[in-house]
Amino acid sequence: MASNLATLTVAVEHAPVGVGVCDENGDFVLVNGFLARLLRRDRESLLGQSFLTVIHPDEHAETLARIKQSMQASTTEADARAGEENEVRCIDGDGRTIWVHLSWTTTAPDADDHQYTVVHAADCSERRVAEDELMELRQLLHVALEKSAFAIAISDMTKRITYANQQFCDLLGYSLSELTSMTFPDITHPDDRDKSVEAFEQMLLGKLDRHQTMKHY
Repeated sequence: MASNLATLTVAVEHAPVGVGVCDENGDFVLVNGFLARLLRRDRESLLGQSFLTVIHPDEHAETLARIKQSMQASTTEADARAGEENEVRCIDGDGRTIWVHLSWTTTAPDADDHQYTVVHAADCSERRVAEDELMELRQLLHVALEKSAFAIAISDMTKRITYANQQFCDLLGYSLSELTSMTFPDITHPDDRDKSVEAFEQMLLGKLDRHQTMKHY
């Protein structure tokens, strides 16, 4: 147990991902090249600095609380194997905000009663930006559908209705919850049902790009 830091030094230097080791005060005592490059900082400038210096201010309280809780829980070697993870905003050396996926494990106290928190870091900025953009597009689409002057409904590949705007609900006299428990053949008049299902199946097969018709509901 007394050689915790020495053992960690070897592991950190040879890790293929960004890794940092913090002491009980949250100060970096080890930083590998991957982490330094991820944060666009010199390794030497990180050593001795609090890990909070690279965390976005808005993330300080939650991140610190979670790591302290991890240290308090890791009182035995068995406890130390259980890690935690989170995605947080960090500030790189150029002052940019980047999203980083952090996972950390706190060692059990060594012979000198020292504990270390080993942090693995991976840049997840591109995925988070893509997710945010997708969410924004979904919100814009939702507004466009709800504000449309036309009655619009969407079904999945099993013909189950997954969405209907208010105009569609008003047109057929069903609530949204009622419609989403039905398939579009359920709301189609029996005289038009077979023709509608056939057109739907032709579209699934790629034989039709779109289908336009007048039918009874």
